[in-house]
Amino acid sequence: MSKTNFSQFGVLTASEILSLSVCEINKPSPQGEDRCMVSTPYDPALGVLENGVECLTCGETNKKCQGHYGHIRLPHPIYNKPYMPIILKILQIICPFCSLTRISSEAINRLPIPSKGVNRLSALLEKSKTILHCHNDACGRRLPSFTLTKEGIEIVTGKGKNKTGKRRSFTAGEALNIFVRMSNETISLLGFNRDLSKNSLFLDKKHCQNHNKIHVHQTKPEAYIYTVLPVSPVTSRPYVMSSGERGTERKDDDLTGKYNDIIKLCNKLFEDQDVNSTTMKRGRSRGGKLTEAERAKAIKDLQMHVWTFADNKDVDSAGNGRRVSKSVSQRLKGKEGRAQGNVIAKRVDFSARTVIDSGGTSIVMDYVGIPRVIAEELTKPVLVREWNYEHAIALLEAGIVNRVIRQGCVRRLSMLPDHGRSFKPRIGDVLERQMQDGDIIIVNRQPTLRCESMMAFKAKIFDIKAARIPPWACPAYNADFDGKRIVMYTSQL
Repeated sequence: MSKTNFSQFGVLTASEILSLSVCEINKPSPQGEDRCMVSTPYDPALGVLENGVECLTCGETNKKCQGHYGHIRLPHPIYNKPYMPIILKILQIICPFCSLTRISSEAINRLPIPSKGVNRLSALLEKSKTILHCHNDACGRRLPSFTLTKEGIEIVTGKGKNKTGKRRSFTAGEALNIFVRMSNETISLLGFNRDLSKNSLFLDKKHCQNHNKIHVHQTKPEAYIYTVLPVSPVTSRPYVMSSGERGTERKDDDLTGKYNDIIKLCNKLFEDQDVNSTTMKRGRSRGGKLTEAERAKAIKDLQMHVWTFADNKDVDSAGNGRRVSKSVSQRLKGKEGRAQGNVIAKRVDFSARTVIDSGGTSIVMDYVGIPRVIAEELTKPVLVREWNYEHAIALLEAGIVNRVIRQGCVRRLSMLPDHGRSFKPRIGDVLERQMQDGDIIIVNRQPTLRCESMMAFKAKIFDIKAARIPPWACPAYNADFDGKRIVMYTSQL
């Protein structure tokens, strides 16, 4: 039986975020040298930045620990802004009183509409617009309407033929109360979770015992509303080093600054809730540390900080004369983002870019010509063992080893006067040698639209400045030799 590789994407619910979290973050990062980092965005359980310090979660140093996630509990549910159009459609299709579809399930199954995706939601929305009362026999109540605004979602009730209706803000907590009461059958009617794998590995074991098979990758509308905010590892937001009056100073990254703002507002609202609950238990009138106006402003500011943490493109969140902070979305998108700037053939390790040229009759069919200046920079690892120890010594004496990795420490032989020819290797060392004729490399040309855009070749080193590809590969790469570039990756196996 052949195995199929696939990827499934979804949105994490609050329980799933908590299961991935290693600690709760409820304190802003303090300033100064002697400071306690526990429960702050720099908690040692999230990973470490300093050399020689061990992570509290995995016990590794910053060279091997990739970081771990934490979480921040929010005092009030917050809409996940990118999903607000989908949230609006669900609210316009679902009855807010019984959490069932406004149209009966039998009628939906008879409708000629798509079976899944956003198109199914749009089709159900068109059918639900004209419905004034819930079609479920146990409910039958008059249905409100919903609209999307810049600050959230508004609900309109009591709307008749000659009435405009009462309009008020529909909070994320009210929407969450509707979504958590939706059954799996109702979610499936909306078109979610139609293409999930039937592999038993992806079924939640504790629900399978009750014959209610729940897929661990299934999408739940309640995940579109934040009640718990994930905190990224420390390694993804290191300190920003800057020169000041006191010498080099460490400043918080933009994402860490956002976490601090969110934590401060959360603590402010939690303290107000504690005061309110205490006064109500003692029989006094409701009156906390914050007035209603202050509480509403704090909730609005919290929503703004959560939204601008994810995407700060259209919102000016600088304030106090500060520059606009970079959000997670801005770090991923654009030419300087993580995808195009570091992952997709730019600024990655063990790769090089150069102009392509036709090899003509100077290149054998399965070879590609590599400029010598590139071959001297790109390296391949050689693990030193007993059976290849003499070969390792020969590589060092030839002066073609740029670096030696010994017990995690890197020694740059290319900086030595004799280029490391007198260096004595040990068993277990990793020698990073320069490219040689016959090495396997991967040649890629953007955009990568098909499999032929990324193929493996054997290297042939030339004293040239451009890479030479064989003529048969020109149609695959759409090569016309007008200055376009290709990217070469060396195999690290």
